[in-house]
Amino acid sequence: MLKLVFLVLFAGFSHGQQNQQEYKQMVEQLMKMKAETAAQASAQTQQFEAVIRKSAGSVSVKSSQDEEFKTIEDSGYYPLDPDDTVKTGPDGYAEIYFSDRGMLKLSRNSELEIKALEQDDASVFLKIGALVAKFESKLKKKLLFKVHTPTAVCAVRGTEFAAEYSNFNKETAFGVFDEGELAVSPVDEEGKTLDEVKVEKGQEIVLSPQIKRLRTARLARLAKHRAMMGEVKKRFPLYKKRWRPMDFQRREKMRAALLKRKIRQQDDEQDAPPVKKSPRKHKPAKRGP
Repeated sequence: MLKLVFLVLFAGFSHGQQNQQEYKQMVEQLMKMKAETAAQASAQTQQFEAVIRKSAGSVSVKSSQDEEFKTIEDSGYYPLDPDDTVKTGPDGYAEIYFSDRGMLKLSRNSELEIKALEQDDASVFLKIGALVAKFESKLKKKLLFKVHTPTAVCAVRGTEFAAEYSNFNKETAFGVFDEGELAVSPVDEEGKTLDEVKVEKGQEIVLSPQIKRLRTARLARLAKHRAMMGEVKKRFPLYKKRWRPMDFQRREKMRAALLKRKIRQQDDEQDAPPVKKSPRKHKPAKRGP
């Protein structure tokens, strides 16, 4: 009788192990399918793969689901999603790459939001501060990249340019360095874009509520960013040469490392006290007799 029970239990245990193995295989297959589906969706929508790298000082990122900014502790590359906001401190500089098509560098004391990543209508919102950027001029596929500020918007097509926005006087400035042109439009109080002005090589334009007549001028105010533009021109070809699309699993892992590190620590601290306290309550009762 005991022998029969043992055989039944052993069979059940073996069956359970087989079920666990089948479940593990099923999960692995689902993860693989999920990764392939994400890659296919990205290819179909032709989205940029936006990646950030801290190049100096204090740089932090906040997703739309988070209430606080998460500081980037190292100089690794981390993926960005639409609605992510990047902020640099008084000594901070950040590089943001858009697949192998373009790169921008965010200056110190700046804040930038990623709005959209579709290659035919990508956009960022410069809330404050300055940036320089370079996008390829010879493209096989259609590309349109826009930089918004609270008072203006510019459309970029294969350009080396700089952008600034100041909260103090509500001024926006756009300028083109040695390549390309910009189509710049003021934005009224209702958020509507007005007639556009072309800014060509070696020119800049300043927009503000006080300036009624828009004129381009020789690059002067934004010329101070030429050195940072030189850094972008050196860094971007190196990144482009070794760029490869990031697979889904690695991307999710990097996003978690960037945005959920503090949340996990808080969860661990919240879970820890009950585990530590429970044995301490029973120890006095055992020693009492």
